[in-house]
Amino acid sequence: MERPSKRSGWSSASTGGNSSGRSCRTRRPLTQAEGERFRAPPIGGLEHVARAASVAWRLVPSWFSESEFQLLSTACARLIPSSEGVRDGGEIAGDGGEPYREAGDRHSPGALEAGVPDYIDGFLGAFSFDPPRIWAGGPYSGRNGGEAGFGSFVELTRIDEIAWRTRIEGSRGVAEREFNGPVVGLQERYRIGLEALGSDFCEISGGEQDERLRAQPEFTALLYEHCCEGMYGAPEYGGNRDQIAWRSIRFPGDVQPRGYTDAEVSQP
Repeated sequence: MERPSKRSGWSSASTGGNSSGRSCRTRRPLTQAEGERFRAPPIGGLEHVARAASVAWRLVPSWFSESEFQLLSTACARLIPSSEGVRDGGEIAGDGGEPYREAGDRHSPGALEAGVPDYIDGFLGAFSFDPPRIWAGGPYSGRNGGEAGFGSFVELTRIDEIAWRTRIEGSRGVAEREFNGPVVGLQERYRIGLEALGSDFCEISGGEQDERLRAQPEFTALLYEHCCEGMYGAPEYGGNRDQIAWRSIRFPGDVQPRGYTDAEVSQP
């Protein structure tokens, strides 16, 4: 099936069509006890990366199980690490397994800091919300004037809903979703991919983690694509928390309705 048009960031929350048979869970703030449990330590080595992978930050997972969410978070941290995270081997980690660093050794945030796992978790569960968290509203975010419309999601047309449910949930034998034949949805692809990484994925060395990711090139490519979306999409979709990725690359983000001055447009 042809991929529906890209959104500008997050399609959120958990789906009533959850293939695991679990009841839907709603995102909610962490309790104080949960916050203590999931608080992230500074990332300074593999054991800290593994511990940081259990971070739910301010939210608990809404579609993945907590064990799946830990696996997801660890894999995201390998694909887009913080510049302060020690990477101990493997091509995915970078040349010679060294940390990615920018000019002047300036801190570069990673997937965990940006909330990328929350973005992916929310994307796979978009249809537990009404309206589904697929298309953010507008026309403005409110960050540079105007009403903050990005936070309100819009209703889908019937055709849009069929397309997005097929993409996320799969066809599941539903006739209107199989006009191009059976479709394996993103939910199932993630379940299969995370299971193949192994239940011990969070505990093994970084080099071994990279080997397992390389052994699943299709899943790893899918995961990396979604990591990039979660890093640099609009924060309203769940990733790029507090515009951390935009700020790290000195990107101003959406600027309407303020726009740019003549000097900003005409001068380097």
